[in-house]
Amino acid sequence: MKIISWNVAGIKARANEIERLMQEYHPDIVCLQKTRTDKAPDFDVYRIYVDCVDRWSGVATYVRSGLEGNFIESDSHHLILDFDEFVLVNAYVPYSNPKVSGYIERRKEWDKWIVEFVKRQTKPVIICGDLNIVHTDMDSFYSSCVRNTGCYYQWERDDFNRLLSECKLVDTFRRLHPEDRAYTY
Repeated sequence: MKIISWNVAGIKARANEIERLMQEYHPDIVCLQKTRTDKAPDFDVYRIYVDCVDRWSGVATYVRSGLEGNFIESDSHHLILDFDEFVLVNAYVPYSNPKVSGYIERRKEWDKWIVEFVKRQTKPVIICGDLNIVHTDMDSFYSSCVRNTGCYYQWERDDFNRLLSECKLVDTFRRLHPEDRAYTY
């Protein structure tokens, strides 16, 4: 099973690159975030699921023909599909922007919701996408981590640790690159 995830920051502008990615790697599933539209392009041999309500959000999941997945739900920040052996969450987690009223609360609600959702599942869960978290200082582009701003709040890190530990999930990037200072946007 090959799954590719990418925050495209606008699916229309990246259509040719997405098509090349599909032709070169032949993924079974492609999860895109920050699509900024619900008018996602069609690609041969892929079924598409898409949800977007504004120009700042949106998720699209492409599933190769022959791979059966059942749509569970979506809300412009996540799209969930149920496959025979796992549940897939394609997420563009709400940004905890301190300058916009209600955004921190919305993020805190999402963090609580995703833990409870994963705990209710009877199959393994794969979460991919833009999780809008700088989990550790090594995950920051900046050499000194910025504190008390969106993606860097200690409560966000604590919530992410809770998701990993209570739901028995693995941060695959960190598992594969435990010593690399890198950001994954």
